[in-house]
Amino acid sequence: MKLYVNCITSGAELRNDIKTLIPEMNLRRRMSRVVKSGVAAGIESLLAFGARSPIDAVVTATGLGCVADSEKFLDALIANEERMLNPTPFIQSTFNTVGAQIALLRGLHCYNTTYAHRWTSFENALVDAALRLGAGLSQAVLIGAFDETTPSVEKILQRLRVAPQGRWGESAVFFVLTAEAFDTSVAAITQIRIPADDTAPGGGFTTQGDSEGTEGRGCRESAPEGAVPAGTADGMRTETEARQDCRAGEPGPRTGPETDHGGQSGSIREVYASQTGAAPHFTAIAEAFRLAIAANAGRRIVLYNDFPGGKASAIELTCM
Repeated sequence: MKLYVNCITSGAELRNDIKTLIPEMNLRRRMSRVVKSGVAAGIESLLAFGARSPIDAVVTATGLGCVADSEKFLDALIANEERMLNPTPFIQSTFNTVGAQIALLRGLHCYNTTYAHRWTSFENALVDAALRLGAGLSQAVLIGAFDETTPSVEKILQRLRVAPQGRWGESAVFFVLTAEAFDTSVAAITQIRIPADDTAPGGGFTTQGDSEGTEGRGCRESAPEGAVPAGTADGMRTETEARQDCRAGEPGPRTGPETDHGGQSGSIREVYASQTGAAPHFTAIAEAFRLAIAANAGRRIVLYNDFPGGKASAIELTCM
């Protein structure tokens, strides 16, 4: 099953004036940077998609949520000794703020959920949307990923050795996912994998739990029929090699940019998220997803999320 990406939008590169997207001045004033850019990107994506199909689900992803509002509320809590607190920062500090604001502004009375799974938040949102579309529960799903940073958060992440010094980023990316191709479609997703171990891309769209029932190993997808194991003659890197490359500061593929995997017709280009120009952050894979689609028109690609230091996921795409 193919899933089609429509009207992909970045909060940093809006095509419309934000005053048009969020007309209420007081509402804009109360929004933090990430809420404003995320809501604007989501609404712009919806406007570009139009009435081609009803939007009956909103699925968002974030790693840290609205940290600026969280900090503002906690600072006020300490400064005011827990008295006379402004509730607005607390209300807007929750992880689902962006998805909720979009639904309120556009009157979307439908399924609305947010995933906060750090490095794989975006992929989990994609899988949720894919399951809904595949089961016929939704016709079109608005998907978004957003994260912001502040100086204090970046310092903490650097101390934890999560964020590279001076390189931690932020972004807001939204698009409409459908089971049917439209004139607004820019790519087709043919597979999403969040494996416990590396497997080569291939086959159709399948995601399923770990049949071994082993706890603590995350979600595994069964290898498609005819898939070639990683680290073999097809040129795929093993997980150990990927981690070694990342530690050495060389996350790029060891083979050429194009490799034919699993005997499939046509070549598949391997794209590593860390090489797309997206600054690392917990949902940077969404920004890399947008950039990879724009840079690979007419090609089949596999986008690897290697920001955690290894291949956390693989998304197979046919760019249009």
